[in-house]
Amino acid sequence: MKTTMTPPNLKSCLALAVMGLACAGATAQSNVTIYGIVDVGLIAGNNTTTTAVQGFGIAPSIWGFKGTEDLGGGLKASFNLESHFSPDTGAQLRNTFFGRQANVGLSSSSMGTLTLGNMYTPAALAYLATEPRGLRENFSGLYTWAYNSGALVAPANGNNDVGVFMQNAIAYSNTLGPVGVSVGYSVSELKGAVTALGLTYTGPVVVSASYQTTNHPGTSSKLSTMYTVGAGYTMGDMTIKANYLNGVNTTVAGADTNEAGIFGIGLDWKT
Repeated sequence: MKTTMTPPNLKSCLALAVMGLACAGATAQSNVTIYGIVDVGLIAGNNTTTTAVQGFGIAPSIWGFKGTEDLGGGLKASFNLESHFSPDTGAQLRNTFFGRQANVGLSSSSMGTLTLGNMYTPAALAYLATEPRGLRENFSGLYTWAYNSGALVAPANGNNDVGVFMQNAIAYSNTLGPVGVSVGYSVSELKGAVTALGLTYTGPVVVSASYQTTNHPGTSSKLSTMYTVGAGYTMGDMTIKANYLNGVNTTVAGADTNEAGIFGIGLDWKT
């Protein structure tokens, strides 16, 4: 569901005040979008006791608000608030209401975008560009990414949510012709720092590279280090993608607890 609303007389200072900036309060062109996905189905096993109504078959069930405001001079302010819920019961998932995204940004048509808050990591987005199975809820590259990101290691990095979302973060992204560059950093705040880098090239062939590290909470010791490289090529309705991921999790003392090298290749056919 997607509904676009244009609030009357929305002033520039409302968007900028969130980032701690002062403004004159002039009226500007703005819009707010309500969006969402609901994914729910019926699962039946070999007997009636395993029959269940369950969500998250392919996509997460989410809803949220996002908006932009044209500030003039090539500048735009933006925000995104995104919540995660279970469609079979209506229960909120994650420990916070807007646990998936809660951020504000300021973008320039020539200088790129600066974003603050809770957001997707630049590394995960670059990985998604060439990961054959995508980051769907089941049977996808999401599990590969999460298991190698240190998200399941105790004590967990508090700024790292399944390796896909980073909290207390600041990120910068820009597009230079066919090349997209994005870098993000989660301020530790005793939860553990996260550093993420994503690079994509979109041309006749799509190429991506990503790098992400997380620290143990309250230390500068590495908890996990991941990098990926991948490529994709589209021929009419057919797209072939290949990707390689390497991930290492380590103890506070620096000893490796596991290391994985995973190669994937896949083919999409759209009719």
